[in-house]
Amino acid sequence: MKNKKFVPGITDIVLIVVSLGYLVLLNTVFITCGPKDDGSFMVCQWAWRSLVVLAVILVTLSIVHAFVPGNELRLGISIGIFTVAIASAVLPDNIIPLCMMNTMKCHTHTKPGNLVFSVLIAVASAVDIAVRIRKLTVKAVKQQEEI
Repeated sequence: MKNKKFVPGITDIVLIVVSLGYLVLLNTVFITCGPKDDGSFMVCQWAWRSLVVLAVILVTLSIVHAFVPGNELRLGISIGIFTVAIASAVLPDNIIPLCMMNTMKCHTHTKPGNLVFSVLIAVASAVDIAVRIRKLTVKAVKQQEEI
């Protein structure tokens, strides 16, 4: 078997860039309110912290996806990315509640920004899933024809 030179695909680059952008923006623009006067945090802080963890997972999976060989493994990683992106989209205000006032940063910045990036990552991974399934199907058809 011939050794091919590794070249990341478009979906690899998109997944890495969008995931990294998501993580950076979560820690800068989409951050929730700080601690209260007594040092405690509002409930939205826990939603934000959970989103940061999911963003780190998305970045890690995206980088691994770009550098592993084989369509089967990359398909599995893309399914994982898609699942985590959907989880991050529904987490704030559905799984972990946000503040009661709709004018708070968690409602005006964190929730909409999170939704946009989660959907972008989910769409990019869905496209990659379709590409991987197509490649695997074509490969299977070719192998069947050889038999």
